[in-house]
Amino acid sequence: MKSSILFLLLLIPISIFSEKLSKNDVLTYAFKHSENLRIIENEMASAQSLEKEYRGKGLPTIEASVNYKYAFNQYNPYSFDIGDAGNLSAMIDQDQPGFMNDATIAGALDQILSSFSDIELTPPPNAVAMELSLTQPIYAQGKISRGRKAAKMYHDNLTLKYENTKLTLAKEITNAYNSAILADQNHKVQKQAVSLAQETHKLTKARLESGKGNVLDTLNSKYSLQQSKFELREAEKNRYMAFKKLFTLASMDKDPDSIELTDSLAVVEFTISEDEAIDLMLNKNLSLKQINNGIQLHQMQIEIAKCDFLPTVYAGASVSKISMFDSYDRTSWGDDQKIFIGASIPIYSGGQKVQKVKQVSFEEQSLHETKRKTISQLTLALNNYFEELAVAREECIEARHLISLTEQGVEISSLSYEIGQITQNELTQSKQHLSMSQLAYNNAVYKLNTAIANIKMLLGDETLLSTKVED
Repeated sequence: MKSSILFLLLLIPISIFSEKLSKNDVLTYAFKHSENLRIIENEMASAQSLEKEYRGKGLPTIEASVNYKYAFNQYNPYSFDIGDAGNLSAMIDQDQPGFMNDATIAGALDQILSSFSDIELTPPPNAVAMELSLTQPIYAQGKISRGRKAAKMYHDNLTLKYENTKLTLAKEITNAYNSAILADQNHKVQKQAVSLAQETHKLTKARLESGKGNVLDTLNSKYSLQQSKFELREAEKNRYMAFKKLFTLASMDKDPDSIELTDSLAVVEFTISEDEAIDLMLNKNLSLKQINNGIQLHQMQIEIAKCDFLPTVYAGASVSKISMFDSYDRTSWGDDQKIFIGASIPIYSGGQKVQKVKQVSFEEQSLHETKRKTISQLTLALNNYFEELAVAREECIEARHLISLTEQGVEISSLSYEIGQITQNELTQSKQHLSMSQLAYNNAVYKLNTAIANIKMLLGDETLLSTKVED
């Protein structure tokens, strides 16, 4: 009973246990797990934070500070100094010009000294100050508004970079998915070729046993069968590598032998002319949009750099508590409150600001050169892809015609071989021609789809992100 169940399980097609994957499944998984997309998302979050930082520069700044000072030797501006003793002697010498009465001088000195006898004019060595201040920029040279615009433009540029990276990934996965389908179809064609070779060899042996064939035909059929098996193994290897490449691009951990692709290759209609494609590329290509946005960003940076030549105006207020004391047990606090308004006027900075403007200007000129070079390269690539598209269309038509002819040839050859009109070699060749025409058609359809995907990528066509299957 157990052996019967095991035998039935072996008869069940392997595809029942295979995991089915559509292009939609692969794209969705790739977009969620792409490391490059995650990196750009972090850069976009950083750009949003930069815009908020510039917005905060226009708001008032509130600061609290605590400061302690100990003056072990301090200047006292209120110290009393009567001057040089020689001068004082001259004032009371009766023989000197300008003699003043000694009684008058003595009385004046006594009165001055007695008035200061009870006052301590030396400041205490300890000082503590606690301050709360608010500063509001009134005119910041236009840097805040321009800085916010620059941060937004930087974020927009990263958004274009994200879309371009996502579109590039979609194009690569589309081509890899189609390549895997091609390898899978070629594998099936080679399996059919092996089946045909087995039938031919079986028929050749039967003819030899009946006396209608010869040993050479039997040897040739056996050689053809062995050759088709070698080609099948090569097709199996190509299928495995194509699937592995697809899963690597999509960051998927899958076993190629347990996956079945549900989409299929088909001849896709693409009606855009080359001239129309060039116009669309110049307006919608995401790489060009990034460069254009980068030029605008550098122009804004030049304006920000020029703002350094303008004055800055600010205003504010502060509230402080100050205490000066000789010892900690004799502490008293006093209030210090003030408002202020000021301006900072740049005069000379060693030419740094001028050089900064020049640096940004040179970077902008480089972007203009990069734009011209990129347009030239993209136009050349677009022309090349349209050439590939035209060749692929012709190959599809020719391969279809060949398949029709070779299918008729195999049918006629089989009948002719059975009645002895042709040799086994001729029959084998007709079957090989059928297999080759099927492989040629599959390859032509793959080239067609690859050329269209590459063109859509250059045009910034978001249908690459769509999972709709076009027929």
